[in-house]
Amino acid sequence: MSAEAGLSLGYIIAESASPDNWASLGREILGAEVSSLAGGLAIRLDDRAQRILVQKGPSEGLAAIGWEAQDRVAFDRIQERLRQKKLQAGRVDLRRAFNSPD
Repeated sequence: MSAEAGLSLGYIIAESASPDNWASLGREILGAEVSSLAGGLAIRLDDRAQRILVQKGPSEGLAAIGWEAQDRVAFDRIQERLRQKKLQAGRVDLRRAFNSPD
């Protein structure tokens, strides 16, 4: 798969029965800031509040990937490609997903 112009990684959400086990990955391997959230933890890699979220759940693995479009034109182009492949995309408010007040 080739890189899509105007598209960059927004975030990754993983699910784990033991989200705290991911803290050492964040701190020791990635050199990132790690903070606890209701129902999981957040790993901060850059100026964003978090790039990797780990939520408590029964499975071990990837739950979601969020992408950022450079502008509305790129967003519309990506949406159209998804429609052509009969895939759906949606918006998620991560604060609501993790019950964070801010």
